Amino acid sequence: MKNLSVFSILLLVLFIAAGSEVMMGEACEEQFSFGAEFCDAKTCENMCIKKRGRNAKGRCKLIDTCFCQYPC
Repeated sequence: MKNLSVFSILLLVLFIAAGSEVMMGEACEEQFSFGAEFCDAKTCENMCIKKRGRNAKGRCKLIDTCFCQYPC
């Protein structure tokens, strides 16, 4: 019976941790246009980090648009 109680508590803690991780994983998105210039992957990544912090990720979308994702 004692093992069942310990198992139940561990299972509860696991579900609480998993639920909070899902909530922390929300991401905001933003796009920047380079205008007449082509989007460069390295420049896009650096620009996202500079504007939105070190956890931001950047990738080129279309020819001249940088798409940033960052924690809200």
